[in-house]
Amino acid sequence: MFGKLTWQAIPFDQPLPMISSTIVAVVIIGVLGWVVWKGHLPYLWREWITSVDHKRIGVMYTLLALVMLLRGFADCGCTMADIHAADAAREIEERISIHIVQDGAFSPRDENWRGRMRSPRHGTLSPLPPANRLRSGYFRV
Repeated sequence: MFGKLTWQAIPFDQPLPMISSTIVAVVIIGVLGWVVWKGHLPYLWREWITSVDHKRIGVMYTLLALVMLLRGFADCGCTMADIHAADAAREIEERISIHIVQDGAFSPRDENWRGRMRSPRHGTLSPLPPANRLRSGYFRV
């Protein structure tokens, strides 16, 4: 059912993805807990999540697009920081003639991902899904 996804595929030995995943899970659980604790869940379910009102659907599309753009900017920032950290470490290595680090914060396992992030195709195609949702949300509101 999950293809090659097994317990061995989860990078328990790498702190960056594990810390990031934990933070995301804590934030999601915290927001859901707050919504349930305040008693907003029935209202959200009736009036927003299952709504057929085109204006509310447009607002939800717009919020989804903004979340997708935020995620894309975060990915871009992490990638650029990693590239610049690796370049800075290589400059230091050249100046003092010793070997400090191989790569940036990401492991060699993530090199394929970083290579895709640097490609021009990725930079032009990635904004399209959020842009389509922003357009759709704008036209519905």
